[in-house]
Amino acid sequence: MSVRAFIALELAPSLYESLNTQLSEWKQSYPDGINWVRPENLHLTVLFLGDVEEVIIPELRDALKLQCRNIRPFMLGMNGFELFPPKQIRMIWAQLRAETSELAKFNRRLLFETINLGLNPDPKELRLHITMGRIKTPQSSAMQRSILETSLHTDLLPFDTLSLYKSVLQPQGPQYTLLEQIKL
Repeated sequence: MSVRAFIALELAPSLYESLNTQLSEWKQSYPDGINWVRPENLHLTVLFLGDVEEVIIPELRDALKLQCRNIRPFMLGMNGFELFPPKQIRMIWAQLRAETSELAKFNRRLLFETINLGLNPDPKELRLHITMGRIKTPQSSAMQRSILETSLHTDLLPFDTLSLYKSVLQPQGPQYTLLEQIKL
């Protein structure tokens, strides 16, 4: 049997609080046509693994621990919000920035490590973002301007916890189950 899985970085606590507050405001202001992410599901996806056979999970856990052995927390900052893709908007993202390429390199190492385990991870290059909402019906240009003009910028913050999650898609939104967590 297989499970849908991904590897994520947990948010720095102060950023989590800021994004949770922003989510609450937007849910009240824009309750229709947007599936807002539940606060407990806020994360930065490092690598989407897709379907993983359950018998591989112990090997995957060991590989993640090995890859994280000498990794220090990743320093990331918040850079405002983005509507994506620009032409036919479907997502509301919190934009992140990194001062170094270490997280992108880590993503590539995880990609090759998981391929070596026989998995078929998403090969796309890492985009530093946190999904805030999924747009299901067209929204007004005023709403779009409001999102883009929302100013939330931070200094670099430590993202120090790597998690392996199982994801079950449900009509009310995905349900995540923690399979492994590693402190960097």
